[in-house]
Amino acid sequence: MTKRITIFAHFDRGNVIDDYVIFYLKELKKISEKIIFVSACDLAMDEQNKLDEICEVVIAQNHKEYDFGSYKRGFHYFIENSFDCDEIIFANDSCYGPLYPLKEVFDKMDKETCDFWGISENPTDIKGRLCRHIQSYFLVIKKNIFTTSDFINFMEHIRAEEKKNDVVQKYEVGLSQMLLKKDFVAKSYIHKYQKYGNPTVFAWRELMEERLSPLVKCSLFRLQNTRDTIVEGWESEFENYSYDVNLIKNNLKRLKIRKIHTLLPVSAKKAYFQFYRNLKVPHFVRKYTNIFMKHFCPIIFD
Repeated sequence: MTKRITIFAHFDRGNVIDDYVIFYLKELKKISEKIIFVSACDLAMDEQNKLDEICEVVIAQNHKEYDFGSYKRGFHYFIENSFDCDEIIFANDSCYGPLYPLKEVFDKMDKETCDFWGISENPTDIKGRLCRHIQSYFLVIKKNIFTTSDFINFMEHIRAEEKKNDVVQKYEVGLSQMLLKKDFVAKSYIHKYQKYGNPTVFAWRELMEERLSPLVKCSLFRLQNTRDTIVEGWESEFENYSYDVNLIKNNLKRLKIRKIHTLLPVSAKKAYFQFYRNLKVPHFVRKYTNIFMKHFCPIIFD
């Protein structure tokens, strides 16, 4: 039986471990022997105590190094305590879910021949250049990688970056590229819709409708991706799942997320974004097309 340990990265601007995170951790516990929880917040003991029955340890430090800074600290704790396992799961709190048991995901991926894998991959980097990488919100690294000096050195040299995009480029894209150049084999659980770029944003509805992903990005419903997709009517996409949508609604309410703009029919908004994601143009043209549209026709956007 495969032995796994999860390193979980957390951040919350209110210094809270939200209920949706606790649900996610409980589901991770079903396929992990241990969970090392690392928060980039100064969590009060009352918050840390929520995880007493779930996590091996809670490390809370306002380190300002984003998720990879938490992954670094969790991995350091893993090495320091001489833990042993077959796979390390690096996961973070940027997703709601899982919508169905993670065992289904691992049962499928255990049959794949690979050295590292994730729920999804992106064919381009932060600037839209072809640069395949596994997305780091859920990344599984096998023992033949995490015991190498190259991987250990990479983790040790994670530093604070001024912008989140720099973190993605240096560490998310950078890790996959380093491993691929060393001939390690990567796979992803999601095989469809990669032609659009990031499938978790551009094709999130299809992924839910076709039961292709156990996780949904929080940024969608927090209206952080309104330039790339629409989420109006998102609640209906959960009707075929047993996941408690109140975990999402309560999180959005606590974060004071604004209401979705509903001046234009959903069908019209969907039609525009279907057109937008199918544009076969350079990355910068796609980007400025939407900037133009958002300025002159804002009712299209959530």
